[in-house]
Amino acid sequence: MNRYYKTHTPHWRAKPIVKSQRNWILLSTTTLFLSFGSLVHSAFAQDSITVYTVSQHPVSIPSAQQSITRLITLDRILQVEDILAFGLETLDEQQRLSVTQSRLTDSHRRELILAWQGLIRIRNQEIKFLPAIVFNQQAVWYGTNVRRALSAWQSQSKKGRQNEPL
Repeated sequence: MNRYYKTHTPHWRAKPIVKSQRNWILLSTTTLFLSFGSLVHSAFAQDSITVYTVSQHPVSIPSAQQSITRLITLDRILQVEDILAFGLETLDEQQRLSVTQSRLTDSHRRELILAWQGLIRIRNQEIKFLPAIVFNQQAVWYGTNVRRALSAWQSQSKKGRQNEPL
């Protein structure tokens, strides 16, 4: 079986990441992301594994790699926005703002920051498919098997070819 999932169209492409009727939430979460961006920088340190996925393609992290692995579920943005937007249709703009701010917990903030940061990073790294496993921001493995991807990365690293694709 081909370890690259380049031959199929991922299901996550069928849905827009942000729906147009949620533009005001998008604006507020983007502002939130920019204000808390420095918190996320340490989460993407070197010598790390970053897994980008969506809830339709769950990825399990082996316990031996959990301390160095960051799992980012990109469609968590929509899930948090659904929580924040529930029942806001009947409220005026000022009420929407105060209700949304009261619903926005620190946990939601962290999830939104990580997911938005992840979206920016997959775009900058030109990641085309999900799930994607990124090693030290140098090599990408497409698929859900972290053990297999790590094994391939380690064998490439031993051969001194870290910058070549897996």
